Amino acid sequence: MAAALRLRATPPVQAVLAGVLGFVLAGVAAAVAWHLGSVRSQGEMVRFGETMSRQVALLAAEPLLQQDSIGLGTLANRMATFDEVRRITIHSVDDRLLAAAGDTGVGDNGQVWVGPITVGDTVAGHVHVVLEPARFRPSLAAAVAASWPAWLAAFFVTVPICYVLAREGKQRHAPTPIGSFLLVVNLFNRTVLSYERRAAVLDEGLKIAERVVGLYGGRALEHAEAGIVLAFDDSGQPDRAFEAVCGALLTQGLFEAMRRRAGGGREAPVFRYGLSVAPWYAGAEELADAAQTRDAILLSALAPSGELAIGNAAHRAIERPERLQLAPLDTVATQTLSVTLAPCRIVRGAAGAYRTVLDEQVKAAQRPVPA
Repeated sequence: MAAALRLRATPPVQAVLAGVLGFVLAGVAAAVAWHLGSVRSQGEMVRFGETMSRQVALLAAEPLLQQDSIGLGTLANRMATFDEVRRITIHSVDDRLLAAAGDTGVGDNGQVWVGPITVGDTVAGHVHVVLEPARFRPSLAAAVAASWPAWLAAFFVTVPICYVLAREGKQRHAPTPIGSFLLVVNLFNRTVLSYERRAAVLDEGLKIAERVVGLYGGRALEHAEAGIVLAFDDSGQPDRAFEAVCGALLTQGLFEAMRRRAGGGREAPVFRYGLSVAPWYAGAEELADAAQTRDAILLSALAPSGELAIGNAAHRAIERPERLQLAPLDTVATQTLSVTLAPCRIVRGAAGAYRTVLDEQVKAAQRPVPA
């Protein structure tokens, strides 16, 4: 009872701290996003003003030389139709106003760009372009678009942290009981094999599986959704988990040898392997529909082709895991698995002398299987 109370009391405090930290970081990120958006908008206004003043000055040169007031007025009115432009004025070299367009009744507010009207190397006049700063400020929609990833990130950072804290507490106080180790040999391409070929592969595979469980203790059966399921009973011995992994590696070696014998092509079988646990003794009938069997099937589906994936509960049951060659199996899909399965690992094989023993077992078990 005391352990349960500690489990309930500790994670909420940590969760609050994690939530506060996550949303503080999100607020900082949102402020940075807003500031960067303002800086970017200011840069866009500067580039627009420089380009507009330069273009108007270039177009105003000819009518200015021809003293075409109508042409200058038409040019100013046409360019003032841009939403970003508040006012455009065209002046002579002695600052005499020649044409004006736009909102002429407001001040410049400091947002004015001047473009010299040049003829060769001579300045014949100048253009004043006043922009509307509000058109360049980040809108509310833009601010939301810039900051929502930060809040979303806070959510997806905080929730997993709280989940991990709770999960670690559960693991400390309530370790998963183990009654059987479940190995799924997933005939991954069963849907593309012909009926006759699939039946032949599963028939040979079941005979191989029965040999393995004869050596390591357990049961084997054909599974309609995956291929072959093996259950290694937990004997209560400290090294039983390692023995179950060795049984899985022996199974993997024998099935991969069968695959190599089949050669390539469309009718060649493709196997993936998943090792998980069940908290009870798994009888043959229970194995077919058990949720833990579906977990092992899922685990096998996430493994690379020909590889053995092991769930977290099975891995934690192994004493001296350094006897195995392990690699992390970390993908977006594996991060959503239950605590029994995640974090997952790939078992590359046994280490040292254990590898030699397993290699010899694989060779010895490849003699013809009697019908």
